[in-house]
Amino acid sequence: MKRINGLVIWPAYIDSNKSRSQGRRIPRKLAVKAPRLDEIAKAAKELGFTPKIYPEKAYPRAPYEKSGVVIVTGKIKKTDFIKKLAAKILEARQTRERFK
Repeated sequence: MKRINGLVIWPAYIDSNKSRSQGRRIPRKLAVKAPRLDEIAKAAKELGFTPKIYPEKAYPRAPYEKSGVVIVTGKIKKTDFIKKLAAKILEARQTRERFK
């Protein structure tokens, strides 16, 4: 298996529609409804990290669902990063809603 340098971020980690057993890693009240790969990558970039998107990858708990993955390079605890990422996506969605 190929060694990956960086944090592996699956959309299921921050998806409020998923349960903990389905892969969600943060509390539901902090999570985002149906996060997209481009949103995750953009939020990671805004947080000062370098994201790489792999849209063809499937989350190991749901191999039939090609959700994609984002690999982020940088030094931070994964749980802290996921929480900041979800907050940044929620913030972006709220500002986008305001200007519709």
